[in-house]
Amino acid sequence: MKRINIVALVIAVGILVLSACHSKTYRKEGNIYMPDMHYSVAYDAYTPNPVFPNNQTSRLPVEGTIERGVMLPYHIPEGDSGYAYSGTVQNPLHVTDSILDEGKRLFDIYCAICHGEKLDGNGPLYNGGSGPYIAAPANLISGSKSTLPEGTIFYVATYGIRNMGSYASQLDKRQRWMVVSYINSVQKENGWTQAKADSTLESLENNYSMMQ
Repeated sequence: MKRINIVALVIAVGILVLSACHSKTYRKEGNIYMPDMHYSVAYDAYTPNPVFPNNQTSRLPVEGTIERGVMLPYHIPEGDSGYAYSGTVQNPLHVTDSILDEGKRLFDIYCAICHGEKLDGNGPLYNGGSGPYIAAPANLISGSKSTLPEGTIFYVATYGIRNMGSYASQLDKRQRWMVVSYINSVQKENGWTQAKADSTLESLENNYSMMQ
């Protein structure tokens, strides 16, 4: 008899628990003792908002905000001092085969027309002096240009120099560094190592004179 009572009690408790779990009122609000927090005023985008001076709900990002996944701004200014200092900037990319492959693809599209697919300065526009461009582009695998620091090459791609224009509108910062990485890899294959920029102004000015 006791066993039957125990079994009946367990069944009854189980039914009560299950009925409580499936109650239609389990989301019913309890007592509200702080209505200002419970009934918060939410403003839709582009609707008037009296909280801000200009009554606009949509707000601009804080000045200096950087989009997630985007590289940090390039703060080196254009000019002689900027060029001289550019050699101190290091390549922020972790260079992999995929980056080099993409760098080569971008180089072939935007740079090889002048500097040549071999980076020897003999692209179709120059073509050994018989092309439509009479000024020989920089040879990136021989001579003084083959040892320019990565940061200096990035600076030139960003602002341009002499007859070479800026490529900042065609290539974003990451893509420019990819191209620099590819150029560096080809230079190393040819036995050249990029110079490390000296901290002295005299050495930086000497780097600048190499491009004149």
